[in-house]
Amino acid sequence: MEKAKFGKNQFRVKLIIYPRFQYLLIGINWVLIIGTFIITCYEASRTFSKFNAMGAMIQLPSDHPYFKLIEFESNGMYSSLIISFLLAILITGITTVLISHRLAGPIVRLKGYFGEIAKTGAVTYPLKFRDGDYFEDLPSIINLALEELSEAKLEAKSDPKDGTGSALKL
Repeated sequence: MEKAKFGKNQFRVKLIIYPRFQYLLIGINWVLIIGTFIITCYEASRTFSKFNAMGAMIQLPSDHPYFKLIEFESNGMYSSLIISFLLAILITGITTVLISHRLAGPIVRLKGYFGEIAKTGAVTYPLKFRDGDYFEDLPSIINLALEELSEAKLEAKSDPKDGTGSALKL
C-alpha cells in the first residue's frame, strides 16, 4: 500500500488515491445495499400485515397474544435488519476501498509514468507497480514495448532515410 509520511517516524496509508473512481464504486455498492434493504423491509412489512389480517379475519380480539407475538417478532426482525444493513454498509465500504485501491493504483502510476515521459521525452526508469496491485503483467509488457520503440528510434536516427519514409518519433 502506498505510504505517505506523517510526522517524524509515523506513516499513514493513503487508500483513496483516485477519488472519482473509488467513490463511484462505493456509491454503487451502497445504492445496491440500500435498495436491497428497502425491498427486504417492504416485503417483511407486507408479510406481517398479512399475518395481522389473518388474525382479524378469524376475529381475534386486538389484545390477543397472537397480535402481540406478531408485533414482537416484527420489531425483532426490523432491529436485526437495521444492524445487518449497517454492518453491510461498513464491511462493503471498507472492502471496496481496499480493492479499489489496488485497482486505482496502477492507473495512477500509469498516468504519472506516461506524464513523465511526455514531459521529458525520454524513458528514465522502468515502470513498476506495487506488490499486490492488479494488472501485474502490464509493467513488463509496457517496458518491453517502450524498449522496442527506443531501439527503433535509435535505428531511425542512425538511418533517417532508409527509403521507406517510416522514421519513428518518440
